[in-house]
Order: sequence, then C-alpha cells, then structure tokens
Amino acid sequence: MSTSQRTLPPLVSTRELATLAGVSRQAVHQAVQRGEIRPAHRVGRAYAFTRRTAEAFAAARTETKR
Repeated sequence: MSTSQRTLPPLVSTRELATLAGVSRQAVHQAVQRGEIRPAHRVGRAYAFTRRTAEAFAAARTETKR
C-alpha cells in the first residue's frame, strides 16, 4: 500500500479521552507522565491519542472502577 493510500488513524484530544474514560484531564496527563498511556503526538502542551489507545485506556479505567 502506498503512502498516498494510507489513512491516518483518528486522533482523540486529551479532553475527549478524559470524557471517554470518565476521568479529569489532569488524570490523563498524570497517566502519560506515569507511562500508562502514550500519546500519538504532542503539539505544544497538548496531546493527541489514537482512538485505539483511547479505547484501551477507557476500558482499563472501567475495569478498575468495578
């Protein structure tokens, strides 16, 4: 597959990830600092996460709340 045919993964902002996982934006930043999740990109102080990473983080948070 050529690079022109590839589609980029959808990206999720820190705010969107926090909402999806049911945690604060600060909790997402702390998880990044602890190495629990890895952002796909960083622009300035903002992170962007792949949808796959966001879904996995949210699922892990849901499991710990049970």
